[in-house]
Amino acid sequence: MNKSFKALVLICILILPCFVEAQVGSFLTKYEPSRKWSIGFQLSPTEFQGDADNLKLGMSFGGHAKYSYGQSFALKVNADIGQLKGGRDYQRISRNGTSTKQYNGVFRKGKNVKDAGNQAPSEDSYNFVNNFKDLNINTVFTLGNLSFLRPLRKYQLYMTVGMGVVWSNVKGDWENKKDRWKEVAGDTSAALGEYLSYKGANFTVPFGMGVKRNFGTLLDMGIELRMHYTRSDNLDALSAPIWRNRFTDFYTLVAIQASFKIKSNKKNDENHYDWLNPIESLYEKMDSISEIATGLSKDGDDDGVADFLDKDPNTPEGVNVYGSGIAVDSDGDKIIDANDDEPFSDKGATVDNKGMMIDMDADGVPDYRDEDTKSPTNTLVTNKGIHLASAGSATGGQSSGVGCCDCNDILFPPVVFEPGSSKIKPEYYGLLHEIATKMKECPELKINTIGYPDGAVGAKSGEKLSRNRVNIVVDYLNDYYGIQRNRITVEYKTKIDSDSKYQKNRKVEIKKAK
Repeated sequence: MNKSFKALVLICILILPCFVEAQVGSFLTKYEPSRKWSIGFQLSPTEFQGDADNLKLGMSFGGHAKYSYGQSFALKVNADIGQLKGGRDYQRISRNGTSTKQYNGVFRKGKNVKDAGNQAPSEDSYNFVNNFKDLNINTVFTLGNLSFLRPLRKYQLYMTVGMGVVWSNVKGDWENKKDRWKEVAGDTSAALGEYLSYKGANFTVPFGMGVKRNFGTLLDMGIELRMHYTRSDNLDALSAPIWRNRFTDFYTLVAIQASFKIKSNKKNDENHYDWLNPIESLYEKMDSISEIATGLSKDGDDDGVADFLDKDPNTPEGVNVYGSGIAVDSDGDKIIDANDDEPFSDKGATVDNKGMMIDMDADGVPDYRDEDTKSPTNTLVTNKGIHLASAGSATGGQSSGVGCCDCNDILFPPVVFEPGSSKIKPEYYGLLHEIATKMKECPELKINTIGYPDGAVGAKSGEKLSRNRVNIVVDYLNDYYGIQRNRITVEYKTKIDSDSKYQKNRKVEIKKAK
């Protein structure tokens, strides 16, 4: 494989968990909260593979932190500090081959020696110590959680690959203090016995596998074998300029790890993602789906809007609401229709605490558009609230109003009754007198009378009360002023409904007939 293809494969491996999280992490999990983080430490014997790779074990110590995206994929950060050791043994290198070859090249002292494989022979033994530090980030693929149809075991096998950096501080020396190495490099001016050294940072590609065991909700223990490939031949400070020299060094860590599963801020997160079987989790939580659906449809105030969408989950029983669950306020006066005596008041009108448009002189014209808020009580007014005097008005004829004979711009105040009564109160006789006088002045004028019952009565009693109130007003105009009945139309309400203007008033409403 060429270098470009290798780089592409590495990039795909590293970004794979990002896609897996979107497709797997959110679906194959329990609905209840689960732990995602774990942190811990590791103690690792180390081994070096390079030009000086005689087995000499070193040791390192470090820590790690892991975040699990789901049950099978995680990101893990490792950091280690320790030593790499190794050497080249003359006896071992020159005696373990299977064929002989004359070397008269860079080492200059030709002799028949056994073939040392891919390493050039040396007549001196060499040893080094590398005090290193490394930091790497790895993707972790947990194989144990792929056994969907079986109960999850206490052991898990996983694989890991990532990238990182190693910082090296190497010192090496030849056993026989000959200036062999400097001579090979073409520099014969250095003093005999000078050791080799290297100090620097190099890119690494760690990869490996591990096994771990679950010890309850807090602790995991495991062993992880991780090899680190480097694009460097300097980890042993031995880099001979010959074609048989290795161009890259490896080092291996056998990490004995302890990981502590961190509790989150959520309640009931006793389990960690790593130890949840995805399919088993789904089966265990099938009933939860029904519970969730029931919870989503819960409607505490029984207004037809589920609580999770209801902006006002405590609306009174029977109150009409919008789709958001807020009680209907048809006229926008901040008094809901259920409590509004006048649910369709004019926009911009000032209302009282019962939603009624304020009308200080009770002339039927709200104050916000009344040009005379102190017109006489129970008298005829224009649409602008100005007193409309008739020729025989008890208030003084034409001098007290707009004019006697305006037959178009007229408003009639209602006749209000006592609760349960259909008897006209004395204060309304003057109003009926003005109505009769105006109808005589305007022969073409016709009126419509609408009777309303009390708010608390039933339909049958309300019909009788409404009819009696309308009839007594019509009879009074006919009997006392001779107003023909064919000029008066009659309506009556059997009970109060939310669409009735001034719905809680006990009245007979009088309007100009069309």
